[in-house]
Amino acid sequence: MDDSFGINKDGNLVWYHNYKRHMPTNQVKLLSLWDKLGIPHQPHKQLFGMRLTTIGICVNANSLTFTFPKQELDELLQEIEEFTSWSEWKYGPSWTLCCWQRLAGWMN
Repeated sequence: MDDSFGINKDGNLVWYHNYKRHMPTNQVKLLSLWDKLGIPHQPHKQLFGMRLTTIGICVNANSLTFTFPKQELDELLQEIEEFTSWSEWKYGPSWTLCCWQRLAGWMN
């Protein structure tokens, strides 16, 4: 996993030659270290800004909020409803441990 989070002063950008674009200074320092150590990283994962979507959660650094997008929230609530619906259980509770772990991971 190549996720690293941190702050940088707004507008404090430097040129990162591997991606041919300006990026926050601290992020370029980390990427340069990874380059020296031979740790692979992918451009599409190297995001920055005041608002980012990380693992499906919208993070707003200005308002210090985390928001679950409505569509994803609706899907999660539907899955919880199906999981807990007694009418779906024909022979009593029959959900597998794997199903429970997947749902628990999603809620986490």
